[in-house]
Amino acid sequence: LLIDGIWVSVKERYVRKRPIIFVIGIKEDGSKEILTFKLAKSESEQEVTGILNDVYRRGLEGKKLKLVSSDGAKGIRLAINMVYPYAAWQWCYTHKLRNVNKRIKHKVKNREKLMRDASLIYKCKSRREALTKFNKFYKKWKDIEKTAVNNLKRDFATTLTFYDYMDDKNLIS
Repeated sequence: LLIDGIWVSVKERYVRKRPIIFVIGIKEDGSKEILTFKLAKSESEQEVTGILNDVYRRGLEGKKLKLVSSDGAKGIRLAINMVYPYAAWQWCYTHKLRNVNKRIKHKVKNREKLMRDASLIYKCKSRREALTKFNKFYKKWKDIEKTAVNNLKRDFATTLTFYDYMDDKNLIS
């Protein structure tokens, strides 16, 4: 499963930002399907638990669920643990790379090269290769773009969970 929220402006009495939380399932054949989405008040544990419980009641009990990926939002993570406690969790590496990108200090000079190097970490064929590539990345960039590199380093291992399922190509496509 992929779980995320997209923040949009909503006009009620006044305009304010609210998330549309969505859940996407990846089927055994690799196809993706939107299972649900809802305009929510926040990405809180209570909101996301309600959404996941709805998906659960409609038949996704999680017996074959291997991996759930989301950003690092605490409410989403807590809700996943509540409804699907036996599924592995992964910090979505696309979100992680976006966070790294935001923290690049010298954007014109370093962005393209740093982001290319960082994204190559996730194209490796094994966890070991990814860790080796990360270590090279870290040594190369740590003094040049300290804040961005430390952001990637923080919770880095949680972005590699998919390597536990390398035999299941559907989880990686």
